[in-house]
This record gives sequence, structure tokens and C-alpha cells, in this order.
Amino acid sequence: MIPEQKRYNVTAAISQDIGESVRVFADGFYSYRNGTISGINNISATVRNTNPFFVSPVAGATQQTVLWSMVPELGPDFNPYHGESWNVVAGIEANLIGDFKATAYYAHGESEDVADRRLGVNTAALNAALADTNRATALNVFGGPNNPATLAKIRDNLFVITGRTKLDVANVQLDGSLFDLPGGAVRVALGGEYREEYTYTDLLTGQALAPRSVADSGTRNVKAVFGELFVPIVGSGNAMPFIEQLSLSIAGRYEKYSDFGSTTNPKIGLTWKPMDTLTLRGSYGTSFRAPTFTEVSTIAGGAGLYYDTLPGASGNLVGIGIAGGNPGLKPETATTWSVGGEFRPISALRLTLTYFDIDYKDQIQALRGTPGILTNPIYASFVRFNPSAADVTALINSGLPINNAINANQVQFIVDGRRQNLGRSQVRGIDFGAYANWTLGGVKFDAGVQGTYFTKYLFQALPGAAVTNVAGLINFPQKFRSQADIGAQVGIFSGRLTWNHLASYTNTTITPFQKVSNYDTFDLGVNVEVNERLRIGFDVRNLLNEDPPFVDTTRGYDAQSANPIPRMFAMTAGVKF
Repeated sequence: MIPEQKRYNVTAAISQDIGESVRVFADGFYSYRNGTISGINNISATVRNTNPFFVSPVAGATQQTVLWSMVPELGPDFNPYHGESWNVVAGIEANLIGDFKATAYYAHGESEDVADRRLGVNTAALNAALADTNRATALNVFGGPNNPATLAKIRDNLFVITGRTKLDVANVQLDGSLFDLPGGAVRVALGGEYREEYTYTDLLTGQALAPRSVADSGTRNVKAVFGELFVPIVGSGNAMPFIEQLSLSIAGRYEKYSDFGSTTNPKIGLTWKPMDTLTLRGSYGTSFRAPTFTEVSTIAGGAGLYYDTLPGASGNLVGIGIAGGNPGLKPETATTWSVGGEFRPISALRLTLTYFDIDYKDQIQALRGTPGILTNPIYASFVRFNPSAADVTALINSGLPINNAINANQVQFIVDGRRQNLGRSQVRGIDFGAYANWTLGGVKFDAGVQGTYFTKYLFQALPGAAVTNVAGLINFPQKFRSQADIGAQVGIFSGRLTWNHLASYTNTTITPFQKVSNYDTFDLGVNVEVNERLRIGFDVRNLLNEDPPFVDTTRGYDAQSANPIPRMFAMTAGVKF
């Protein structure tokens, strides 16, 4: 469930003032990790009576399905992996005329991840050995022994994937006051950015003596300009009853992508303070997300061809499912607005409440594995029944990775299950928070609670599909989640206890549906400020060693909502030079 892993991380930062007006700075990190993942060690093998080792479960049986463990004869399948990443940032900050300040920085980062599976199952060799009628070379899954050459052919399947990325960012910003109004200073912030992204993926598959290599790479550059204008309409100089402060913020960002066109995203915010203890806010904005390289790559992230068995209108059908990225994707977009406020009845207590509304369009969805994809007419444009032999051959020879053996003579359908711009989500909810601080007997305390409640989470899988409220269903956000903490500090010692709460939800992947229970964990952290340069921290995650709630799925828990790692201890040391 949890692979063995080692991690090494180093971070550093430096800052130097040059006179009274200039500061130069730099920071960076390096990270390396490696480990092993357990691969496929058990196979569900269907043995027919033509196999010389066939054992009939009942009189007259012609086949039997056996769960066969490869470990006794082939050993466990452990797949090593490693990842390495680093990033450096260097910049300069300068005070200009008045309170104007300019900042410029350049950042460069790289990463490499390698998953190295060299002992995978060769499905074609497995099926051939099960169908073999020769006692000397056929596979015996009823207790062996087996021919070493037969076993070697079965354990001969490479899957080595290497991914590399590079990121360069150059950014310059200018901000300061333009002029004064009775309500305060009108401030402006302007900037520009150039970002260049590079990715490379190499997939090595097939047999050890005849591997197939498929590589894919891409480069993207993004040019952006952005700005924000802050206008204090009412302030201390012209306050009036029920309008102590009133300010307007107008911001915008223009981006031009080398591969996805351009986008302009505005944001408008209004802040009103009717009295000293109450602040009200409202905002409106749009956003844009271009597809990642993985989402458009034809070989990354489990992409390729799969020989699938799916339920059709009158029984199971076999065919080819195409999975992975789609070079024809377009960006996702969203429109967001919110209203909320902050109430401070006393200086030591702060209460917040925000209502939000998000309309998220053109969500990127993968269709392979979608229930009812062969029978529901809304998926008809992604399914081709009874393809010609020429079409099947062309697809198999297209260069896409072949993830399991395909019988080209028995392909009854082709499903384009690649990622598509199909989904739409309309989300409404409430964010809340309460925060307090006090001193008692020389000890400083602070406490807080914050959470999110979704009043509605409407989801449409693709145009024409039903719109359903999925809040509180598996694979979607739970209706409610919260976090509460309390901290204390006395002298050089400080500590914090945190309670993480995830509300119950419904597992709709089984029939009847399952109610998944709440998930509550506690974390504890203690810090010691030894001196101005040295800080030592002790942390305990999942203090009470809570198991994740049982979810009736293959893993037995929901990896999207719960962490299977038991109580974990960590010690950190921070050093300033």
C-alpha cells in the first residue's frame, strides 16, 4: 500500500541590502527521492481443458479460472523509481521615487522522474503458455513446477517511463502610490512576465531483447502583462455615517500562449466598512487554465491502447480503448464571484464568512472506463462499432503504446477514451472562520476554526448529459470539511494541536450505495527556539493513529480523501546563517 521511499531535501535563502534602497536576494532547493513499488504478483488465469495440467473443478468442465501467484517461482515484482528536482531564484528589489518599489527576478527549475519496471507480465506470452498443449512448455498454475524458459517469457515485459521538465520564469513588477484622494492614496501595481516550459517523456515498452521506444516532447512559452488599481473612495479623510471605508480594486491579466492563443482575465473587488468592527467584501473574476503537457501527450500518464471487455446492449463486447492525452484539447475556463465579510466584536476575536459561486467550464475529462459508454447514446460520437480490419491495423500500428495484448481479429468496437473538454461544474458554498488570541498566566494562546460547506455542486459530464448534484459523493468534494487548532507559546517553547475533520459521504461505485463514515485526525507540533539561529521542531501526524474509514473499493479506502499512513513522527531543524 505504501512503498518504501527515501527523501533528501535541501533549501537555502540569502538576502543582502546594498545601501538603503536596494536589496538582492536568492533562494533555492534540491530534492531527491527513490523507492520501490510492488508490481503485479498475482494473475487471474483462465485454464482450458486443452492445457495438459488442467484440473477439472467439476465433471465435464472445459475451463477453470485460477488466481496464480508468481512469487514462488519468479519472485516478487518490485519496481524501482526515483525523482530529482531543483529550483533557483535570484532577484533584485529597489526603492524608487516616493513609495514606488520595483522588483525583478529570474527563476529556473528542472525535474526528472523515472519509473523502471523490467519484470512486468507479458500478456501474450502468458496466454500462449496457458493455451499450449505441450506438457514440456505449457504453464502449470496448479502447483508447478514450470519450464524456466516459459516463466522467463512471461516475466519479460518492460515499462520504463522517463519524464523531464524545465521551467524558466522572468518577472518584473512596479508598485506604488499615484496620488492622494480624501479617502487615501490611489495605488497601482504593474508587471510583466515571460515563462517558458519544456517537457520530455520517453516510454520504453516491449520485451527486453526487442524494446520499443516512443518519445514525446513539447515547449511552451507564455507572455503576460498584469496590473491592479486600488482606489480608496472613502477613508479617514472623508468618512461618513455607515461608510467608514469604501474602496475599489480593479485588476487584470493578459496572457499569450504559444500553443493555445491568448486570454484576458479581469477581477473586480469592492470593500465596504460600515463601522469599525465590520468589513464587507465582494468580488468578480474570470480564470483560464491551459492543458498541461501530460494532458496533451499521447504517451504519458497511462496513455495508449487497451484491449477492453465492456458491457454492450446484448452482452459483453471486446474492443480497443484509446486512453491518454489529446493534442486537440482547449483551455478550461471559470467565472467566480463571492460576497462576504469580517466581524471583529473585540480586538482578540475575528469572525469571517464568505459565500462563493464558481462556474467551471470545458473541464478536461477522460472517458475510458466510463460506465455505459457503449450503450448510452450521449457517448455515441466517441464509439465506433465493428471497425474495419484496415482501421484496426492502422490503429495498432499508429505508434501508440500497446498496454495489453490485442486480438486484432476480434475487435468489435473502438472507444476514443482520451481526454476531452467535456465537463462543467457549478459550485456554490460557504467558507467560514473564527479566530481568537489571549494571554493567561504568562502563556500566549491562539485558536481558530475554519471550514467549507458546499451548498451545491452541480456536475455535467458532457454536453447533453444529466446535471446532478454530486456534493457528498465519492470522487467529488465532501459537503463539509473543517480544521480547528489551538496553539500556545511560553518562552522558547511553542506548540499546536490541530483537529482535521472530513464529513461522511456516499460511495456510489457499488450497489447498494455505501455510507462512508466521518474521518477525524489530530496532529501535534512542538517547536523550540534554541536561539536566534536555531529552531528545532517535533511533529506527530495522526496523533491517535486513526485508520481511514473503510470504503468498499479495490484498495479498501478512498485515496482522494484519506491518508492510510498511520501515526508518523518527524523531527526538523532550521538554521539561519
